[in-house]
Amino acid sequence: MTNQERDNFIMEQLNSGVSLSDVQTALAQQYGIRMTYMELRFLADDLKVNWTKQDKPKQPAVPPPPPEAPAPEAPAPEETAEPDLENLEELNDGEEGTTLVTIDDTPEPGSMMSGHVVFASGIQGKWFLDRFGRPGFLNDDENDTKQPTDEDMEQFQVKLEELVQKRQQEMDRKAHDGRTKVEISTITKPGCRLNGTVTFASGASGEWLLGERGIDFDLDNPQQKPTQEDLAIFQILLREQLQSKGFGM
Repeated sequence: MTNQERDNFIMEQLNSGVSLSDVQTALAQQYGIRMTYMELRFLADDLKVNWTKQDKPKQPAVPPPPPEAPAPEAPAPEETAEPDLENLEELNDGEEGTTLVTIDDTPEPGSMMSGHVVFASGIQGKWFLDRFGRPGFLNDDENDTKQPTDEDMEQFQVKLEELVQKRQQEMDRKAHDGRTKVEISTITKPGCRLNGTVTFASGASGEWLLGERGIDFDLDNPQQKPTQEDLAIFQILLREQLQSKGFGM
């Protein structure tokens, strides 16, 4: 199968309402083309796909914090270090036989939130919420096709919600320590609903822009990207400023 034939197959399937995960499976089983979910997602972004044909997004394990803001697009992810399983247990107050979850400081490119999970069944790998808030999972071992059980996913959702609640409490505290500064511009740029500037606690800085697809960033230094904690604090401060100015969020 040529790349053009592959791309045509992907477009036909997605425009027929077939999900990305099912297309991923079909490529592997029918044509021997193995792609990660994120690789397929990035490829599909460059194709003529009518995303309204897709099924309604599944309810994510935990709703993304307002405003709905996909993480800025970035090149394909580089290899990351192996997760610290001792840290997993510490973060989750883990007991033997339970599901252990961590949240990445910086989300995987193209995802709103990501991390690592060790399920009670023994399956482990990367989890993520894509730009539509849909959950996905990639095994640490590319040759392992096992998927988490329903019980695994139930425990995962509970653990993730607990972690997110703890982080939200911590983010609320850090949002008001003065290290992150968010301003709304009085002059709106063409193509934006709102825009302004931001200086993150991590040192990254630049402009933020709110458009039809959510929030994007034009960073002063593209190599210095905000962390997931930066983004969470930014959203808290932006929401407060907008509410104070009479904008509903």
